[in-house]
Amino acid sequence: APVLASPTASSITSSGATLGSTISSDGGATITGSGTCWGTSANPTTNCSTITPGLLLALSTPTIASGSAPMGIAISPDGNSVYTANSGSNNVSMYSRNINTGSLTALATPTITAGTSPRGIVVSPNGAQVYVSSRNSGTVSMFSRNTSTGALTLIGTDYNASYGQGITISPDGTSVYAAGDTGYVYQYSRNTTDGLLTYLGRIAAGASTWGIVVSSDSKTVYANEYYGTVLIYNRNTSTGVLTSGGSISTGGSQPWSGIATSGDGTSVYSANWSSSNISMFSRNTGTGALTALATPRISSDSSPRGIIVSSDGISVYSANQNSDSVSVYSRNTSTGALTSVGSVASGNAPQAIVASSDGTSVYVLSSGSSNNITMYNRSTIGTIGIPFIQARTGMTSGSTYHYRGYAVNAVGTGYSSDATFITL
Repeated sequence: APVLASPTASSITSSGATLGSTISSDGGATITGSGTCWGTSANPTTNCSTITPGLLLALSTPTIASGSAPMGIAISPDGNSVYTANSGSNNVSMYSRNINTGSLTALATPTITAGTSPRGIVVSPNGAQVYVSSRNSGTVSMFSRNTSTGALTLIGTDYNASYGQGITISPDGTSVYAAGDTGYVYQYSRNTTDGLLTYLGRIAAGASTWGIVVSSDSKTVYANEYYGTVLIYNRNTSTGVLTSGGSISTGGSQPWSGIATSGDGTSVYSANWSSSNISMFSRNTGTGALTALATPRISSDSSPRGIIVSSDGISVYSANQNSDSVSVYSRNTSTGALTSVGSVASGNAPQAIVASSDGTSVYVLSSGSSNNITMYNRSTIGTIGIPFIQARTGMTSGSTYHYRGYAVNAVGTGYSSDATFITL
């Protein structure tokens, strides 16, 4: 059976607490479930609840300040760093990330200057560089990243990306693309040794193209066009040059910056700001062509801007600007269809969203009156060495409770040791 470390209790209130534990060994078989139990006697076996993967729970200290009017957020592949592009203060905020708790801490030197009105930001697949597109200066800033501290150093600036918005990098690390607000996608080859970019030219896009993403197989690029289409580009995997592969209507209105692909390469999702819904497409992994699902759209909260698919492929999240919330969806990994499982509160006017590659953290960047990042733990069945947590309620004020974590595999159920806490 699985082996678990000592349990934890946090965010204790008069009627509940956030309980959790850490799986230290899977016991030689795949973990199929995990959760927590609580009661008034030691080693409780009642009030046990199995974790529903993909739910979001804000940290006990839920936010950290960003720069002014932040628009873009990125996380490093190693999970140790988070960065925001701040359009009002013309800089990038830099944070270290605690990989066990998901909490962020600003670096000792917390910001570095970027172009004028930076909008998009992306970290290279090898974690060695960061790229920032800035709308008003028409630049792409290139930074080297200290992989130990996460600190950035400017190594170059390109001046070809007029009115640049979103920016993305191919998973193979050889190309960078910036979406322009003037109807173009700007193409760059990337030197995988020093991270410097070489401008390859631009390709026509729709008016006000903001969101842009590359498929996980590096063969196709997708961009959101403001008036309701997803533009499809075929990518030459040797040169990185794009050619038009057509377009498809979202059936929604004003899909600004929110576009995402699934890690398995079979789904694409567009967040439609004005119509407050998500368009769902299946992707032909051979050609990159998109087909709307039989039920082509699903409602979100008001005005979704950012959208992501979790690394395990079972969850999709949209950051909703006018409802100050994050919509949470479960994803059918066979069909790509989404099912709403509710929403959680965010800061004011969220603009962008990102998740850690280990699937345990989600970060939402809010502009408006907030200018901050809201930090969430994401529920998972359990990753060895990474804590899992669960919000539990139904308790009585001023009472002592026993609790423990558990995990299940084909061999049996393993429990953590017993611990206690007192409600407020």
